[in-house]
Amino acid sequence: MMNLKAKTSDYVKSVDTMADFLKSFEDPDRLKGADMTMSLQMSHSGGDKFSTDQNFNPTDNNYKQISSSTLDDKMMDDKIKNLTLDVNETLHIMENRLSSKIDLNKNSFAVLNESLQTKLANTQNQTEELSIRLNEMKNKMKEEHINTALNLVAGLNKTLHEFKDEYSRHRLILKFTKQCVRNDNSSLPEQMILQLNENKLALCDTKTDGGEWIVIQRRFKGDVNFSRNWSDYKNGFGSLDGDYWLGNDWISNLTQNGYSELRFDMKYKGKSYYMVYSNVTVGSEADLYRIKFTYKTGNATDNLSEHNGMAFSTLDRDNDRWSDNCAERWKGGWWYNACHNVDINGVWASKAEGEGIIWAGITGYRDSLELVEMKLRRP
Repeated sequence: MMNLKAKTSDYVKSVDTMADFLKSFEDPDRLKGADMTMSLQMSHSGGDKFSTDQNFNPTDNNYKQISSSTLDDKMMDDKIKNLTLDVNETLHIMENRLSSKIDLNKNSFAVLNESLQTKLANTQNQTEELSIRLNEMKNKMKEEHINTALNLVAGLNKTLHEFKDEYSRHRLILKFTKQCVRNDNSSLPEQMILQLNENKLALCDTKTDGGEWIVIQRRFKGDVNFSRNWSDYKNGFGSLDGDYWLGNDWISNLTQNGYSELRFDMKYKGKSYYMVYSNVTVGSEADLYRIKFTYKTGNATDNLSEHNGMAFSTLDRDNDRWSDNCAERWKGGWWYNACHNVDINGVWASKAEGEGIIWAGITGYRDSLELVEMKLRRP
C-alpha cells in the first residue's frame, strides 16, 4: 500500500510546481508571446506523483516546501496578481480528474492535460481553496485506506476461523501406519493414514469404539461427485482429506481377510447415530460385489437389512431388482434393491425425493445426512 503521507506530499509539490511556472512569466514583455499552456502529466514510477514539463529548481530561494495540511499563502509574489491565468479553471479540472481516481486499488490516475487560460483574480483565496481541496482529498484517502485495511483484516480472520473449524472437526494427522491400531495411547491421533500397499492409502479410525476401523467410505464435505461408473467404484475415488470411496476390490479383499465387522457413524441435525453389523462379506467382481451381513447393534432403525444379499449397481451397470436402473435414477452407486432405504452414496445435501444421503429411519426420503463414515475391522 502506498504511504499516505508521501502521497499527499506529492500532491502538494504539484501545486508548488505550478507556482514556479507562473513565476517564470513575471516579465510583462514575455507575456505577449508566451505559450500559456501547461501540460500536467502523471508519473507512476514514484507512486502516482504529479510532474510537469515546466522545468524548475527546487533549491531556488523562492521555492518553498508546502506541508500536507496547509499551504503557505506567501508562496506567490504579488506580481502574480497581474497574470492572465485563471487558477479556478485549473482547480476545477484537477478536482474532477483526481476525485474519480482516488481509489487506492487502482494503479494510475488519468492524464491531466488542460490549459491555464483566464485571469488570476485573487491568488490568496484561490490558494486557500486549493489547500482545502487537497485536505479533503487527504481525508478521503485516509478513510478509504483504513476501510481497505479493515476489510483485509476481516477477510483474513474469516479465512483463519474457517481453517480452524475445519481442522477441529476433521483433523487429519499425516502419520503413516502399516497396521490400523487401537487408541490405547492418548498420544495417538484420532485418525492415522493406513498404507494398504505402496499405491493405496486409507484412513484408520483409532478412537471410535476402541479403534482399529479402516474407513472405506466418508461423506462430510460434498466435494466429490458419487454418481460414478463401475470402474470408479471398483478402484475407488476421492481423497483422504475430503469425501472418498475406498474401492470395491479393496472392500471385498478386506472382508475376505477377516474384516467382517461393519460400522456406520452418522450425524443428522447435530445428533450422532451409529449402526454395527457382523459376519460381513462382499463378493468379488465376478459376484458383482454382492454384500451379506448380520445385524448386531445401533441407535438407529435397521434400514440396511433391506439391502442384504444385493449386488452392487452403478449408473452403467444395472444389477438391482427394479425394472429401471436405481443407480442412474438416484445418482449414486450402491447395493440397491428396488431401490433403497439406505443410500449413503447419493447426492450431497439433496432434499429431492430419494436422491440425498439417505438412512430412511433418520433422514426420511427428502433430506440428507450431514456426515457419514462406513468402516470395517476385525471383530
